[in-house]
Amino acid sequence: MKLSLFKHAALLGALFVAVASCSVVYQPPRTQPFQKNMSFKAEPDAVWEALMEVFADNAWPVVAVDKAAGLISSDLLILEGPAVNYSDCGFAKRSVMFFWTRKEDPPEKRFFNHRMRLNVLVAQNGEETMVRPTTYFTAQRRDKPEIDLKCVSLGILEDYIFDSLKFKLQE
Repeated sequence: MKLSLFKHAALLGALFVAVASCSVVYQPPRTQPFQKNMSFKAEPDAVWEALMEVFADNAWPVVAVDKAAGLISSDLLILEGPAVNYSDCGFAKRSVMFFWTRKEDPPEKRFFNHRMRLNVLVAQNGEETMVRPTTYFTAQRRDKPEIDLKCVSLGILEDYIFDSLKFKLQE
């Protein structure tokens, strides 16, 4: 039985709609402005000790310490719970129709295996000591787990480090 041109076009159109309705639209993360470093009116040794306490208090595994260079590096950290919200990994929305998308899922539903590395630089800056944490976040998409995404920091962890140092240096 031969399909008429109209039926053939309708069948192709229905197939196209079905495929398009199952697609996932991914938008990469956008860099967010936040405070990247902070200076403290304290000696570098005092800031260094306070920073080591922050690492210890949070059970962040240290993989490298070079006090002369002023660098502390963490080992790979697996993020869970609220910590998955420390970075922006972009977003993936599942299409329901061509122009409609479902409401964006929270990060823990869109991505998994959130990981982070942390480097913190401590350097004397005149009469002050400057601290600059640098974070490297990655995660995997639930719809494409073979893809390792580079995420961008939202500044939450950096602010936490600054606040912890302020508190410890006042003690």
